[in-house]
Amino acid sequence: MIRGFFLGIVIAAALADRFGLKRKQAVISDIGAEEYRDDDNVIRFPVGFKTTRSNIKGAQVEYCLRDQNDPSTVIPGKTRSLFFSKKGVTREYLFFSRKYLKAGDWVLQVRMTHGDCRVNPLYRLFPIQSTQEKNFYLPDERVVASDD
Repeated sequence: MIRGFFLGIVIAAALADRFGLKRKQAVISDIGAEEYRDDDNVIRFPVGFKTTRSNIKGAQVEYCLRDQNDPSTVIPGKTRSLFFSKKGVTREYLFFSRKYLKAGDWVLQVRMTHGDCRVNPLYRLFPIQSTQEKNFYLPDERVVASDD
């Protein structure tokens, strides 16, 4: 009887921590608050992340570009960890080489997944995910080069 009571308290605390408090939360705050920049054959997109603590082990960021005119064209970015992040809002840039991109409509998709917690296994079973997309038009690089 007492064991069942304490087990219920532990389960309730784990549920409250994972779904209510979200103590280890890491989410995407914005994509491209300013427009993308096209510099030296590299396009960079600003992305903001909001974390509730520093050095979040297990949080990963994935991103890719998709051509809206040709859905089979997908340019994936490198999945990386947020282990070196600071508490609060962090702004970073995602870089893509211009040589792989053609003029047209594109969508940038960014997903952050966090599912690592030594104390609460519910983070592993139900990871916290945050996804955002940004649509943009990429002009022909000859037009961009002639503006300089």
